[in-house]
Amino acid sequence: MALKKDEILKEIERGRVKIEPYSAEMVKAASIELTLGSQIGVFGELKDFKGEPITIDPDNPPSSVVQPLPFEKTKYELAPNEKVVGKTLEKITLPPDICGWITPRARTSIYELNLSISSGFVQPGISTQSLFFLITNVGRVKVILRPGIKLVQLILMRL
Repeated sequence: MALKKDEILKEIERGRVKIEPYSAEMVKAASIELTLGSQIGVFGELKDFKGEPITIDPDNPPSSVVQPLPFEKTKYELAPNEKVVGKTLEKITLPPDICGWITPRARTSIYELNLSISSGFVQPGISTQSLFFLITNVGRVKVILRPGIKLVQLILMRL
């Protein structure tokens, strides 16, 4: 069962759930709003690709797939059908008995952004981790991304 606002606030006050940076306004009725950090990953060409099938190896991904692109104090214009990897500004720490689920905020759809959370599950016991997600512009116009915009939310559950 998802934790309600008062339960989330108690866990934060006790220091069991940590969000850095944190402000109480982030905590909503049953989730915590998280913001886009100051770096995105832009998909590059698969330079390792030589016409052969690519083996999926999470411990050894192709070196040229995602290129980091800092965009601090500026913007990134996401073109139609373009995709980038986003990372939360906030770093999350959870105790061993609380897990989470990261999901897009509903408002992202009105901008025709598709947020794909490849693994929305946030493991219990993680420590100072930013969360990653894929942002795809499925619309017909460019969308401007800036650090600090609220794109995702974290729902917490007690085990």
